[in-house]
Amino acid sequence: MLSLFFRSAPTFVGVDIGTSHIKAVVLECAGNEPRIGHACCVAIDRAEGDDALPIAMKRLQQQLPAGCERGAAAVSGATVMTKVITMDIGLSDLELETQIEIEADSLIPYPLDEVNLDFERLGAAESNRIEILLSACRREDVHARVEALAAADLHTEVVDVEAYALGRAAAMLAVTETVVALVDIGVSKASVAINCGEQTAFVRELSLGSRDQMAPDDAYPDVAQLAQQLQRTFQIYVNGDASKAIGRVMICGDVAELLLQQLQAALSIPCSLAQPRSVPLSGPLPASAYMVACGLALRGNDDPH
Repeated sequence: MLSLFFRSAPTFVGVDIGTSHIKAVVLECAGNEPRIGHACCVAIDRAEGDDALPIAMKRLQQQLPAGCERGAAAVSGATVMTKVITMDIGLSDLELETQIEIEADSLIPYPLDEVNLDFERLGAAESNRIEILLSACRREDVHARVEALAAADLHTEVVDVEAYALGRAAAMLAVTETVVALVDIGVSKASVAINCGEQTAFVRELSLGSRDQMAPDDAYPDVAQLAQQLQRTFQIYVNGDASKAIGRVMICGDVAELLLQQLQAALSIPCSLAQPRSVPLSGPLPASAYMVACGLALRGNDDPH
């Protein structure tokens, strides 16, 4: 089975491909804790037409440390279908893969030869059963990311989902609350990952309007609209269960710092900037802009299945 997610050796590049910029992170270890060791960002010049992305990736390659050969990228949540299923807790990863492949035909609303599949163990569901997160993405979307990384001479080891990469990056934050919402804010969309403890329990992608609907000088989305969508998202997750109440919202993205105080006032929930551990960065963007890339780079610590 060709998996959606390919596991790799511990060291590789996390590459976050956006609509206007590409951000990349290489991690290093400080004691037992990962931190950003190198980060870079290049713009995608849409005036270059169909070649805009590969040209930008070649520019990115020039900014990466010498010897970078493997990469991890992500697809948008809008292109991915996820479903939580339960399986026998005693199955090995290989046995799970075989069983999921057998059952996927009834679980995935696409022909199996058109999708890539992957799964992740979430935790015990009940006696002798375990919850499994099944992910399916159209093969053409995965291959587009593989081709993009190839333009920078990077072999794709992982193709992840943006919101899950965001949730994973919480491992690089100083978090004390049990339930934390991470929000990566772009101009036209926002990714939301709600973590309960060390596990990402809920993800959602919010549309904030296309660039065509915005004034040319708009640098960030409408805060009132964003806050309204976040409140609705949190209500869906909590669903009346006080134990699932959001303890803190941690925001990131290129303009997160500019929106922090406004979101704090609109949400009435403690808000802070998501600042992953990092060496001092020399580029124009703060460490908080690289959260998704950090989550992708952390996939290098996964065990293969």
